[in-house]
Amino acid sequence: MKIKKVHVRSYRSVIDSKEFEVNGEKTILVGPNEAGKTALLQAIQHLNPPKSVKPLSALRDYPRAHYNKITSDKINPANVRVVEAEFGAGRR
Repeated sequence: MKIKKVHVRSYRSVIDSKEFEVNGEKTILVGPNEAGKTALLQAIQHLNPPKSVKPLSALRDYPRAHYNKITSDKINPANVRVVEAEFGAGRR
């Protein structure tokens, strides 16, 4: 199975990536420094994380710009769906 589409929300510097397609051959992330390219890839890694990847943590991973929503109990971080993906059969 290969990832076809991804949507990342509320992960570090990524507030909402909007849904985007992942090309079967090549997908390129382009942006200035500190734009969230690495954060986007780290969020996607949480779909099937290796043992070395720490579980999501509101203190570490929730966007700092919205952190007061957690501390004031407006948002329960356990209910935030950080990454969603659509999978499909890959070419062989």
